[in-house]
Amino acid sequence: MRHRSGRIVYDGVEMRNQTIQQRSYAGMVRTFQTPMVFEKMTVLENVMVGCNKITSSGMVEGLLSLPRARKEAKAMREQAEMYCEKFSLSSVAHQLAHNLSAGQRRILEIARAVVGKPNLLLLDEPSSGLNPDEIDELDRSIRALNDAGLTILLVSHDMDLMSVARRVHVLYFGRIIASGSMEEIQANPEVREAYFGS
Repeated sequence: MRHRSGRIVYDGVEMRNQTIQQRSYAGMVRTFQTPMVFEKMTVLENVMVGCNKITSSGMVEGLLSLPRARKEAKAMREQAEMYCEKFSLSSVAHQLAHNLSAGQRRILEIARAVVGKPNLLLLDEPSSGLNPDEIDELDRSIRALNDAGLTILLVSHDMDLMSVARRVHVLYFGRIIASGSMEEIQANPEVREAYFGS
């Protein structure tokens, strides 16, 4: 759904008309409610896709396997291997993404998003379709990324996962009805009425 009013400003720049590439180079990266992975590529190759910002060689250099392109490909692979290890994907790094569980796909998508070192990570319903163990792993990953200095905007209906958030905004039919800590939100009578009927 397209916005109808308001502005989207990030780091002082109006972002509404920016392309995905421009947003990425500005430091914003997002994941999707349904994980988007390259099915016929390995996990490692999927993560390498997220390294595109560290390259400066062009297609011709890559096709001809010129020195700069080879050096960059090696650096991308090393970065991707490091992030596979960081996100507990090393054991499946050489499997096709098609073979992953829902939880592994979710973690893969996040690993691919953060390997490019964004400043802001937008997660859309990241716990959707995950089992309790996978949600626990996701919770740990989000906390570790935030502790490392990454700003995360999380959109979620999962109240357990929302415990990772320092500040929560509750939307109800497109209007923010409450803002505060998770404890404040859970005690807010308007939120309770809107979402829990009590």
